[in-house]
Amino acid sequence: MRSLKEKRGDLRLKKFLQGCSGNPLRVLLLLCTDIAWSFFILRGCFSLYHALIRRPEYASSLFAECGTVSLLIALINMLSKCYHGNILNPGAAINRVEEIRRLSLSVIGSYLMGFAAMSLIRRADMELLLPAAVSMGITVVGFPVVRFLARLFMKKSGIAQIRVFIAGGGKTAQMVGDELLSSVYYGYRVEGYFDDDISKKTLTIGGAQWVGRLCDAPRLARKENVHQIICCMPPSVLGMHLRNYTHVFNHVLVIPTNDVLPITAIYPTLIGFVSGFEFQNRVLFRLPRIFKRIIEVVLAVFCIILLLPLFGMLAILVKLSSPGPVFYTAKRLGLKGRKIKVFKFRTMYQDADQKLEMMLEDNPAMKTEWEKKFKLQDDPRVTKIGRFLRRTSLDELPQFINVLRGEMAIVGPRPIVPDEIRYYGTAYDFFTRVRPGITGLWQVSGRNDIDYSKRVMLDMFYVMNWSFWLDWYILWKTALVVLLCRGSC
Repeated sequence: MRSLKEKRGDLRLKKFLQGCSGNPLRVLLLLCTDIAWSFFILRGCFSLYHALIRRPEYASSLFAECGTVSLLIALINMLSKCYHGNILNPGAAINRVEEIRRLSLSVIGSYLMGFAAMSLIRRADMELLLPAAVSMGITVVGFPVVRFLARLFMKKSGIAQIRVFIAGGGKTAQMVGDELLSSVYYGYRVEGYFDDDISKKTLTIGGAQWVGRLCDAPRLARKENVHQIICCMPPSVLGMHLRNYTHVFNHVLVIPTNDVLPITAIYPTLIGFVSGFEFQNRVLFRLPRIFKRIIEVVLAVFCIILLLPLFGMLAILVKLSSPGPVFYTAKRLGLKGRKIKVFKFRTMYQDADQKLEMMLEDNPAMKTEWEKKFKLQDDPRVTKIGRFLRRTSLDELPQFINVLRGEMAIVGPRPIVPDEIRYYGTAYDFFTRVRPGITGLWQVSGRNDIDYSKRVMLDMFYVMNWSFWLDWYILWKTALVVLLCRGSC
């Protein structure tokens, strides 16, 4: 028989593995995913190039150099904290947009260094530039996809999940719990939540139950070997428990309640030995906005030329579906609150606006839905081809014309009608500082499946946190939403 000491040792080992295996294993799987993806693309492009030009002197060493570049990408990813922070003591993941920025820069930097070294070795053979540039582009574009698939596998299989507690049971904690439960990105599995309000014991947050008061968190963390906690409580309450939490938990993530600042551009700073934070409102930066405008005009011209045959085919289908014009102009509010006419392919029968008034008067439930969302889920005014256009978002393609006219952006907050100003309140001033977009955070975050308060929050988040990388993230999500026909009406 095994001794009591051996059994206790096995129990301690089991608790240790249960508590910390999620973090290192998750980092290892992401690391292997990055190396495999970058190596597969780079070797594939060079193999294809080698097969086409049939030059045997490239066959022996190029493939080894592919592995070097892949390892260099992984190394830069480590240094830029793309693996849950410190790879030796991993914690929370960086936000999605920041991850895309760091991954893109690490790939570009690795390829530049790799090509520079390769050029020196091969006496600046410029023929290698083409396959290197193609593989670099594919790697950058595909990184968010392969990482999403890796995280989806971990979520569905239940492996490499990071065990975490939540301190607080209020609205913010519920929002955080819902996000952690539904998202594959963060990799957190909520083991329980703490709150001093006993009436909240019946709530479920992040799929977990109430496990004690706020002061019980350190004791249960030691017992269950949980090393991370997310604090969702007002600063006044947080100050009473933070010192005790930092003695036990390796990572303490603080998400303040009440007036949460919707700014992600926050940087720690020191003045003397006094610590503080700097907040940046990027919407006020003039040069990046000019750069954004130039890029979007170029993209709009390119898209109009590329999609011209599709434009013609859709115009014919709209014309044949019902009497009326091909295009519909919707009155919306644009930059600085100016009224603009947004172009769309017509998706409704003629006299739809007049019919709407009669429908709302005869149907109270429909009127309530309209006043709440300014849209109808099952709108009888929509034609058959119109339903297809809305479901695929193809009805919005003519808005590239609005982009060229300077009235809209490709990515931006949702264009609204004057009646919606009341929902924005004092935040409407921020909304008018940028051009509305063909696509945006609202369009890729559930669209008609989210309530109006969240729509406003998403619009304000975009305005306060705009960056090139946020636009890139939204465009990537837009492609996914359109392909899956999700969130459209």
